Amino acid sequence: MSGTTPGTTPRVRLGTLVRDESLGKGGQGEVWAVKERKINNEWPIAYKQYEPPFRATADFAALQAMVDLIPSLDPPVGRWLCERSAWPAAVVEDDRGPCGFLMRKVPDAFTLPLPAPVGRRALSAFQFLFNSQAYLDRMAIRVTDLQRLLLLQDLAGLMGRLHELGVAVGDLSANNLLFSLDPRPACFFIDCDAMRLRGRSVLPQVETAGWHVPQPKTEELGTPQSDRYKFALLALRLFLGEQEGTDTGELARVDPALAQLATRGQSGDRDQRPAMGEWAAALEQAIARNPQGRPPRTVPAAPRPATPPAGHAATGARAAAGATVPPQRVPPRATGGPGGTAPPKKSRAGATLAFVLGVVLLLFGPPHLWAHLAHATAGSGSTTSAGTDGSTLSGDGGGGGSSTGGSSGSGGTSSDGSSGSGGSGGSDGSAEQAEATAVDQLLQKNAHTRAAVGAAVASVMKCESLSDSAGLFSQAASSRRELLDELGGLDVSDVTGGSDAVGSLNTAWTASAEADDHFQAWAEGLESDGCDPNSTAHAPGFQEAQDASGRATAAKQAFVAAWNPIADRSGLTDYTWDAV
Repeated sequence: MSGTTPGTTPRVRLGTLVRDESLGKGGQGEVWAVKERKINNEWPIAYKQYEPPFRATADFAALQAMVDLIPSLDPPVGRWLCERSAWPAAVVEDDRGPCGFLMRKVPDAFTLPLPAPVGRRALSAFQFLFNSQAYLDRMAIRVTDLQRLLLLQDLAGLMGRLHELGVAVGDLSANNLLFSLDPRPACFFIDCDAMRLRGRSVLPQVETAGWHVPQPKTEELGTPQSDRYKFALLALRLFLGEQEGTDTGELARVDPALAQLATRGQSGDRDQRPAMGEWAAALEQAIARNPQGRPPRTVPAAPRPATPPAGHAATGARAAAGATVPPQRVPPRATGGPGGTAPPKKSRAGATLAFVLGVVLLLFGPPHLWAHLAHATAGSGSTTSAGTDGSTLSGDGGGGGSSTGGSSGSGGTSSDGSSGSGGSGGSDGSAEQAEATAVDQLLQKNAHTRAAVGAAVASVMKCESLSDSAGLFSQAASSRRELLDELGGLDVSDVTGGSDAVGSLNTAWTASAEADDHFQAWAEGLESDGCDPNSTAHAPGFQEAQDASGRATAAKQAFVAAWNPIADRSGLTDYTWDAV
């Protein structure tokens, strides 16, 4: 199947990149737009640079293997992978060695306009779809049950083919998967450096809260079986219109066979979970039985649990991976779908783009993407392109973004998958909007600080990366205190309920910073005194960190209760406490 003999794609020197504006900074690193350079002279590029703790622990050989995958594939397969994901294109290095990588930005087809008063574009993450019909109406997102089925069909094909290539998605959730509905429903993966290729990961595998496998302490992450579980959750939540639901009732209303697959998919027995090929066949039949689609229907808004289910925290760069069983052999069709009667689709960004890339690959023979990371004419001007690493590329660079610092774009969504509601309210709509947006921007900055701490705690519990984790805890504490300083400088006098919300947030982040300090002392003590994985939870510092985390949780719950009504009035991000 190989299009050429596998080799090592040359690395890019950091000094040769002309960095544009910073697109976002999160727990794992910072992302910049890159000037004067494009993939295949067509696709704008973003550059992600890892923060020192992650740079020290990253498996850059695994990242290089991801970069080298595309040149090893047949041209049609390489073209397909480039069209359906923000796959790493080149490792970037400085004088000290590898420090990050280049990737394509998210196509405009996978962004959507947010209604007034927000008025900017955001990545069209699946988390938008995991809301009630009333919310979708406010956001001007019109989606039918047929389109939901087509999205699942496309995703089943996409994941299946990735797995056939030895790629696992792992942290499949509402944040790292984008959708487009026009002209035909399609999916696009971001956070690709978090995927797992042939059993190797750039960073340790973790999971987004609410998307963890049934036995997270014993089940291997980033496998076909773990992905099957999360695909079942995604299918249920897509029809439920909920962020954390697991009820099969709505899916059964659309097609009982799909609900049965989802039930099996949630099994604690990994071998009982349906493969992607089985999902693809059932979805094809469901689509055939529903040729016109059902109109949008009202699904009751999901009640927010007082205490969401426990689970692994999302990673700093959403570093997790996963995969699924393929419905058929590659080379894949341009749609990435499982086939059947449904016609092929291309993204709105265009049949022209896919055609040009295909021509470039075929004309140059072996599809080494590096050969086409050529300087391009300046001023090509994509004003609404979204970056592929957790940052906002919209003109205002404003808040409401997805968790920053991963391999996503950003905009209008929260790290837990919730989305805000449009509308107006408050004493002065424009003043309230501006002041509330400033708070939301700080929340986005914090998202992956919190996630990175969760990943580090998991490492220390296993006596892994003690020194690096201690450094990360220190960095996290400093980051939170910087956010507290910024929070203290915000004026929320025009935001109804703003004072209560900011007060609770201040209390929460202060306690979280204290927890980070204790976690740092805990990791440093284990490193100096010796570490036994069976007793790390009893080492000095751990219980103090847990106590501080408990205080932070209570304050976060109070903040969410005060914030979400503000977000609903201002068209900003709703949160659950575990995403603050």
